[in-house]
Amino acid sequence: MKLALLILICTLPPCHCRGADLLVFAGAGLRPVLDSLIAAFETQAAVNVAVDYDGTGRLAAKIRTGHRPDVLVAASRKWADILAAAGDVSEWAPLAGHSPALVASAAHPAIHDFHEITNAGIRVAIGDPAACAVGRSTTQMLARAGIALATLNVSARALTVVQLQHWVESGNVDAGFIWDCDAARAPGLARIAAPPGSDVVDVICLCRLSRAPEPEIADSFIAYLRAKAPAAFHDYGYHNVTTEEP
Repeated sequence: MKLALLILICTLPPCHCRGADLLVFAGAGLRPVLDSLIAAFETQAAVNVAVDYDGTGRLAAKIRTGHRPDVLVAASRKWADILAAAGDVSEWAPLAGHSPALVASAAHPAIHDFHEITNAGIRVAIGDPAACAVGRSTTQMLARAGIALATLNVSARALTVVQLQHWVESGNVDAGFIWDCDAARAPGLARIAAPPGSDVVDVICLCRLSRAPEPEIADSFIAYLRAKAPAAFHDYGYHNVTTEEP
């Protein structure tokens, strides 16, 4: 884990978002839901919110190296737990859940069955497990399906789920793993059913940062998201979750 974090640190761009009243770090794939919620909060609270959307692993690396957002919306419980153990997150609450989905081009699918991703010549894209939440969940799904990652022709590893979806849609790869809610809203992609028992649900976590520069505004924003976000995520196609912080 320390080596993966060091590699991420060396590739991180600087964040120049602190001029706003509130700085939020959020998983890149959560943007379609969060943008409208944040805009409504800005109007209601009369504040300016800046958002840094990136792979959750990369955002966690920024926090561990001194960046100080007020709130983190993590696309995976893994990073909420890591940051809590390090003292960077004081508490978190679940907002929704999502699962990885194997997708291919709907117009010209190179595969029709999940296990065909092991066929020679099939170019597969996955998320980098150290950088984005869907990468880690994908490796768990493959293990449950009895597929070793080493048997795949992994031609690209993405830093965000947004990259993954673009690569499949553009034909740069034959298949890739994105979140199920995004797959359902992508008309150009066909979802390949996963083997029974291989599904993995990861939890989107709303995290309060221990050293938030604007704790009062952060508390108001967290209360707003806890009230509004679960329904918004559900409407987009995310899973309802009841997992609470241990």
